[in-house]
Amino acid sequence: PFPAVVLVSGDAALNRDIADHLTRKGVVVFRYDDTGAGDILAAVAHLRGMTTIDPRRIGVLGHAGGAAAAMVAGATSPDVAFIVTLGSPMAPGDQGRITIPVFADPEARTPGIRLLSDLAAWILATPRR
Repeated sequence: PFPAVVLVSGDAALNRDIADHLTRKGVVVFRYDDTGAGDILAAVAHLRGMTTIDPRRIGVLGHAGGAAAAMVAGATSPDVAFIVTLGSPMAPGDQGRITIPVFADPEARTPGIRLLSDLAAWILATPRR
């Protein structure tokens, strides 16, 4: 079974780039039109019901404006194995959370490939809960 992340958006173009890169590295990405922590947890529940997904390695990835909702959802559910925030004002937390500042190319609005490769490697190495 694959690890998975629920992608909580900040910018549509960046969503596509993040989702594309992570899926190419073996991480399932659930993208949707999000409105809050309840929707994020519904997405996590949906992923937990899929036989191709490892239910112990489902996390939430929020970037920009989606980072706060990702942190709330992740903090309120034991089903969230990890929380990742990108380009967020949120402070780094304890084990199981990672905060990465995103320095995007102002023209392309995409984070560096190395950053996403490192992120994919971290997600794939996340221990099962």
